[in-house]
Amino acid sequence: MGRRRDNVRQPRTLWIVLRALVGQRLKAELRNGRFLEGKLEQVDDGMNSTWSEVSVADEGVQGMDARSQAQDAVDILFVSARQLVMVSIPSNFQVGPSVDRMVERTLISGQRRATTRKEPMLVRSRGDS
Repeated sequence: MGRRRDNVRQPRTLWIVLRALVGQRLKAELRNGRFLEGKLEQVDDGMNSTWSEVSVADEGVQGMDARSQAQDAVDILFVSARQLVMVSIPSNFQVGPSVDRMVERTLISGQRRATTRKEPMLVRSRGDS
């Protein structure tokens, strides 16, 4: 028989890492082969992301550092989760502690939502005693 699927949402590690990287300047590869470098502003529950101060290049990350390749500059960029292939994590970023903090925040906010959810009221008809 199949396993019963719980309705409890488990934290997703990649989503948690991306949420922990909000505010950082990052480099990423897109599905269309282009590369971007910018500040990660927001990551939603579907892993869609918003970036600011973005430069987009056709060459790899090394080409972006040299600034010699054709680039486009964009103030704000929305990236669908489906289009994101790779995100380069900065070497000074502490993955373990950051993931632990985000998991804790995610679980705490989930508990708050669960405790603030109103329970359905039991309604009895007049004939019931």
